[in-house]
Amino acid sequence: MTPPKPPFLKIGSRILGDGQSVFLIAEIGVNHNGSMQRAKELIDIAAGAGADAVKFQKRHLSATYLERVIADPNKEEQGFTYLLPILKECEFGRDDYADLVRFAASKNVIFLCTPFDEPSVDFLEQFDLPAYKVASADMTNFVLLERLIAAKKPLILSTGMSVLGEIDATVKFLEKRRASFMLLHCNSTYPAPLEDLNLRFIEVLKKRYGVPIGYSGHEPVIGPSLAAVSLGAAALERHVTLDRGMEGPDHAASLEPHDLRLLIKCVRDVEKAMGRPVKIFNRGEILNREVLGKSLVAASALAKGAMIGRHQVTAKSPGKGLSPQCLYDLVGRRSTRDMNRDDVFFESDLGRSPVRLKIPNLKSHWGLKSRFAELDFAETFRSPVVEFHMSDKDLEFSWDTGRKFDQALVVHAPEYMGRRLVDLSNQDHDLRSRAVATIQKTIDITRVAAKSFKGMPKVVIHVGGMDLEPKNNREILLDAAAESFRRLDSQGVALLPENLPPQPWYFSGQWYQNVFCSSKDMVYFCRQMGLKMTFDFSHAQLFCNATGESLDAYAKEVSPFVSHLHVADGAGVQGEGLQIGDGEIDFERIFASLGAPRWSWVPEIWRGHQLGYRGFIVALQRLSKIKKLRNPLRQEKRGAP
Repeated sequence: MTPPKPPFLKIGSRILGDGQSVFLIAEIGVNHNGSMQRAKELIDIAAGAGADAVKFQKRHLSATYLERVIADPNKEEQGFTYLLPILKECEFGRDDYADLVRFAASKNVIFLCTPFDEPSVDFLEQFDLPAYKVASADMTNFVLLERLIAAKKPLILSTGMSVLGEIDATVKFLEKRRASFMLLHCNSTYPAPLEDLNLRFIEVLKKRYGVPIGYSGHEPVIGPSLAAVSLGAAALERHVTLDRGMEGPDHAASLEPHDLRLLIKCVRDVEKAMGRPVKIFNRGEILNREVLGKSLVAASALAKGAMIGRHQVTAKSPGKGLSPQCLYDLVGRRSTRDMNRDDVFFESDLGRSPVRLKIPNLKSHWGLKSRFAELDFAETFRSPVVEFHMSDKDLEFSWDTGRKFDQALVVHAPEYMGRRLVDLSNQDHDLRSRAVATIQKTIDITRVAAKSFKGMPKVVIHVGGMDLEPKNNREILLDAAAESFRRLDSQGVALLPENLPPQPWYFSGQWYQNVFCSSKDMVYFCRQMGLKMTFDFSHAQLFCNATGESLDAYAKEVSPFVSHLHVADGAGVQGEGLQIGDGEIDFERIFASLGAPRWSWVPEIWRGHQLGYRGFIVALQRLSKIKKLRNPLRQEKRGAP
């Protein structure tokens, strides 16, 4: 049996398959109990919960059941006596279906239906549905499948009630007729016992047939559905009801509205958590590794040339030096320098000195980032621009105005004020006032430091709007930020709000950025306040990945307002500050999108300052291939543009 390729299924505008968002179907079925009002209420609930589609069921009873069964269900199995009267009460007519299809469209959910017989397919064809669902009971019904294949619509088939050989036969039947289809693992009992779900069969179906595989669940809890998603289910179907205690065949196996909302939220969380089959550090882990991780350090003083014994080495935080895994690579060597107790060992103590890197010949207004406590780097590297990233402790730094540098100055304002974030949009008046005071002190010290540099200094500011939960209060945050900026005395400095990533890292944890991510926000704020901005490539790439927007379009929109660049690569929605070329950004294109180069720029590689600014220098070398950064720039006046 040859698997269809590629293993994807298209339903409307949605693509179903590996790497795609799980397609969530809220099965209303007959849980409306014949009430149009209840049917619409269930559609509304499903849409509000975040379902992609709602699904109903359609039967022409005379085509689905033998006439004698319809005439006297009591002569057959007991189930018919219970089921048939309910089904008679639940059937909707043409006008009802037309109304439901329109209502679903108004709620932005896809309308699907399961036909149980050929006349029902003919009936549903007039509504041009994007796909058909095939119930488990009809998995082996070649008569119905032939009619459905003739409709040339994608098929979603539940595999409950069928053994493996029967699934093989149906798949072969569909493949021979070039049908487009997917399968749903299913246990067709209502509700289904947990011990009978056998979710690992999803993996068997994926390997055996090479088509998208989903899960149709009838258990009364949400855990198995989440497990199915983690096993690779491309679609998830769950029944929804207003009340599990209502009369009807499916209510007991359905989710009530609050459970459906919880399930869909959890599915989206699981999707994010599944990620890719790679092991990476996120920024929070890097921060925690440095703070909580350990480095090998001298347990006692060591003279240069002395043999290093095991008792002379221990491990302590922070984790910025030689890994404790190198313990026995170090023991037995001779010390390369005089060391005091608690001095940290480095790669160089193992004879692994890194190759010296050369800064390329760049004629643009480039710079490097450092801290006030490392002023000498400005003289060492002689970049046209220097950017100091301040902490709140640096606000008390005593600047020596006697020192002079033939360079332009950029100061990155602190992001923290003690145990709080600097948030100029904060709705708490006192916290916002503290944030304003922090930025004002930054401006004041920048004015003092500027006496040692050339040109008007720039101050990069993370404006605010971050929260532990996503909020929909953009306009309120923008207004609060504008009010904060109006309170600042910025004479003699250029304030540059910076665009931010959608899910930034603060205090070693992930937050949500509710404003100042989009080009729209940045342009609006800069125009309103008469400001230029700092454009962070990596932050913008992460935002565009999260929203599906174009980075080129983003860059073109903000280009008239850009005065300073933070240049780094980015990937996904969390891969921030990556080395140039390690992410998704086409740097030639984005620099072209920015137009004439009237900006200063620095590489913003995460931890690029470590090991003698190695990460920054590698970035400069890679960026030196871009013509716009190699050639001299026109300067309107001395200093940064």
